[in-house]
Amino acid sequence: AQKALDACHDMPDEKEEEKEAKDLAIHEATIHLEKSIDEAWVSEVKKFHDAAESIETLSEDVELFSLLNVDCTEIKQQLASKARDVRNALLTYILDTTREENETTIERYEEILAKLVQKPANEEELAALKQFIADTRIEVQETLVRGDKMFARLESFHKYGIELSKDDVHLAWSTMEYPKRVHDASSEAESRIEFDKIKMIDKLALEKNEFEMNLAEFIRRVQQAKGFDDYEKEAEYVEIVNGIQDSILEAKAKGKAFNDREQVFGFPPTEFLELDVAEEELAPYWDLWNMISDYHANEHEYKHGNFMELDAPKIKKEVDTWWKGSYKLKAALEEDCPEAAECAQALRDETALFKKNLPIIEALANPALKERHWVRLSDKLGTTIVPYDENTGTELTLQFLLDLNIQDRIDEVQEITVSADKEYKLEKNLEAMKQEWAEIEFDVKAYKETGTSIVGGIDEIIALLDDHIVKTQTMCGSMYIKAIEGEARGWESQLKYAQNLVDEWIAMQRVWMYLEPIFGSEDIMRQLPTEARRFNDVDKLWRSTMKATEEDPVFISQAEPSKQLVKKMQDANEKLDKIQKGLSDYLEMKRLYFPRFFFLADEQMLEILSQSKEPRAVQPHLGKCFEGLNTIKFEKDLKITQMISPEGERVDLTTPIDPESGPNKGNVEKWLLELEGLQWVSVRRQVELALQDYPKQKRIDWCIKWPAQAILAVSQIFWTQKTEEAIDAGGHQGLDKYVLDLNQGLTDIVMLVRGQLSKLQRKTLSALVVMDIHSRDTNVTMVTGLIEKCSDFQWQSQMRYYWGPAWKDGQAVKKGEGTVVARIVNARCLYGYEYLGNSMRLVVTPLTDRCYRTMISAIDLLYGGAPEGP
Repeated sequence: AQKALDACHDMPDEKEEEKEAKDLAIHEATIHLEKSIDEAWVSEVKKFHDAAESIETLSEDVELFSLLNVDCTEIKQQLASKARDVRNALLTYILDTTREENETTIERYEEILAKLVQKPANEEELAALKQFIADTRIEVQETLVRGDKMFARLESFHKYGIELSKDDVHLAWSTMEYPKRVHDASSEAESRIEFDKIKMIDKLALEKNEFEMNLAEFIRRVQQAKGFDDYEKEAEYVEIVNGIQDSILEAKAKGKAFNDREQVFGFPPTEFLELDVAEEELAPYWDLWNMISDYHANEHEYKHGNFMELDAPKIKKEVDTWWKGSYKLKAALEEDCPEAAECAQALRDETALFKKNLPIIEALANPALKERHWVRLSDKLGTTIVPYDENTGTELTLQFLLDLNIQDRIDEVQEITVSADKEYKLEKNLEAMKQEWAEIEFDVKAYKETGTSIVGGIDEIIALLDDHIVKTQTMCGSMYIKAIEGEARGWESQLKYAQNLVDEWIAMQRVWMYLEPIFGSEDIMRQLPTEARRFNDVDKLWRSTMKATEEDPVFISQAEPSKQLVKKMQDANEKLDKIQKGLSDYLEMKRLYFPRFFFLADEQMLEILSQSKEPRAVQPHLGKCFEGLNTIKFEKDLKITQMISPEGERVDLTTPIDPESGPNKGNVEKWLLELEGLQWVSVRRQVELALQDYPKQKRIDWCIKWPAQAILAVSQIFWTQKTEEAIDAGGHQGLDKYVLDLNQGLTDIVMLVRGQLSKLQRKTLSALVVMDIHSRDTNVTMVTGLIEKCSDFQWQSQMRYYWGPAWKDGQAVKKGEGTVVARIVNARCLYGYEYLGNSMRLVVTPLTDRCYRTMISAIDLLYGGAPEGP
């Protein structure tokens, strides 16, 4: 596809618009083409050829419309030309690709012909040539199929009137000549192969006969090796035996080559059993003399080489192998060749003797032995023994120790070496612990947007510290610790220091994270200057420590006693304790000024106080301070004008509160205390206005005009008033008539609910209906009880609301002022005017009345209570 595009780009220059149209046409034509060269290409050529023909023959030169005629001659020519351009580009690509394919095919044919005239030098090449001829026949058939497809593609050039060059035609037809040439060359090569095959078979027979005649020599040489019986001539014998073994292996390889050549001619493989027999008979003797040779060579190295370089486990394994192997060889050779069996016995005796030296090697060729141990050993034996004598420049050898008869005092030697091993193990354990700590790092991560970090991964560090402290203390209690006791005690001290550091670090980080956002507030900094200065000192230490930890997070590096971090953090934690104490005192002072702050957690209070310049910050926490208050309305000048309940009910404050005025500015507790008082005053004002408005209009109009709390309170006041009037007028009969009025009032409310009301109004009416039903039921009960006067207990035991003078100062009321009074039995209390919003009311049950009596009596007696339940 790329070559097709290139062929189009090589055409004569055109206008920019025409060039863009041509490029688009080429792109659309070639984007879906397959990369392989097959009939799909010819199909694409036909498509664009037919498109050009259709444009010229099927489209009109002039299109007629009502208002004008469109001359399509030029656009038809352009479109047809573009279609032919793409067709010719595709044909050019097909021709180029076909030419390359034909050239490749001819090159391959030439390679085949060159291979067919080669003369095979051996059976392997002969077999390869035969296989090549067979493969060539298949390859030629596949090439002929591709040739047919190639000619089919080239025919499209004639179909569309494009002449091919003589070179292309000649090249295409040349590919058709080669199959016959290859066939003839293959036939000739097969004839040569048959002739060469006869010659190679004759040569194989001669070489194999000569080889078989020499096989008896191997048996003779093996018999010679069986007669070796002089233990002292092991060097000479091992060379001969190894030579025989190498000859047998070489002969077996030659026999394998004969079998491969026989396989080429289809002959069954010849078995050279003599070689297998010779190898099998030689095997024990080869093992014996090589084992003897290896032992003698290694024994000299063991005794006279550098003693400290001896590998005791390896030597023990090798000597055991020779000792056990010599015993097996003696048993195997004793019957057929007693002389060789005696040599095996001699090897066993020597290895058994050498095994007595193994305890010396295991004890002293030990990296655990330090200079102090060699001094103790020298003192024990009464002679100087060192790994290397600097005065003479000689190294310690096993032979030197044997000459001292050290094996006779092996118990004393092992006493020192056992101690050295224990000390070495302790030393290695101590080093392993230090190495493990070198890889333990703090997980340092950025903390919010503070510009500093905090550490994680503390649990892993604490667990590892506890584990290593126990291990180190156990080591220090060992009887072998004396040599490294100072180092171990120092390490124990550092681990305990690190443990203290982690404790102080965690404590400091926890409190710093708690206090950092608090003292990030300018308001808190201004209100707590002493604590702010202390926190700044701690913050500087924290930031500098974390910067150093980021640069080197390896824990044990930070736990270096020389850095004195424990002392610094202890001082910092003392300051933090003082800061927290000052902060607690500060919060206590605020709570004592505005007691409702006791309902808030320290964090919530600090969130408010840290934004004292922003009064609106108190909004999320109002619901915890005031029962029915969800939010308050701030005007543009930040003055507070309304209380808003969770249900969305709004109550205007009698006087706006200005948090930005005089003493209120920056002191949220002051204007909240003012809000508390104005809340009571505002609710009292709404109750008073609703009370005055009740007689002036219909109840169904009145009950959707005022706040829900005022409606419920005033409704209860008038129910109490009218109930007592009915009782005074006619006892239970008068009360029975009033029940009819109550039922009518409920019916009116039901009709009102069926009308168009807001969601808030429906909530108000829902609570009012509950209270009205309870009032009606109470009156029905009293009628049934035949009540005659207001002093009867049935009436006195009910919760009754009155509007009367206060007998003491209360919330939003002074002594003597009119207020709502709640009475039950002989108990009374002033209405508190705490704003309760527009909350729902559950059904009032006899149990509810009992709660009323209990709680009002408790309040009247200056007690408290804590009712629970729905």
